[in-house]
Amino acid sequence: MSDSTRAPKTFFLNERHELAPTEKASGGRPPQYTPIDWPAKADVLHRSLSLARASVRQSADPLREKHFFLVAAPVPTLTKISKSKNKPGENAAATDYAGKHSRVFARLGVDLLGVSADGHARVHASVDRFERLLATAATLPNQGAREQVRWATIADFSPTPALYRVSETWLRSLV
Repeated sequence: MSDSTRAPKTFFLNERHELAPTEKASGGRPPQYTPIDWPAKADVLHRSLSLARASVRQSADPLREKHFFLVAAPVPTLTKISKSKNKPGENAAATDYAGKHSRVFARLGVDLLGVSADGHARVHASVDRFERLLATAATLPNQGAREQVRWATIADFSPTPALYRVSETWLRSLV
């Protein structure tokens, strides 16, 4: 096929850098997990995000009106239901934000800044993105399977503790 017969195609991506559902190629479905109590999980996520917002707004941080720096606690293990020929049945897997589960934050539209030794993820969100996360967390039981899977590995959120923001050795060297 020559270059003159190829027509360019423009893709318009949304804020999560995903194609629209009508533009996606077929294949691939969201992972199937053992039943998750989405109303209870949504309540915990929404409450933790609300408490984190209140904590950040009460802080003396000069950037509190522009940025949210949070810690996302992982669900220790998720049990995935597989129908594949290689691994049929239920397979438990530990949540690994430093590895295979790191993309969950990009799908939620937040920046993954790092992962602590205990597996907690340090993330950043703009104020607009944070408000959308808060609204989505409140309506999570009514969302589709694809949106719910994005939140499956996250247990809750909390404000970033001081030890994650400042090096303890550097702080001691100032004294």
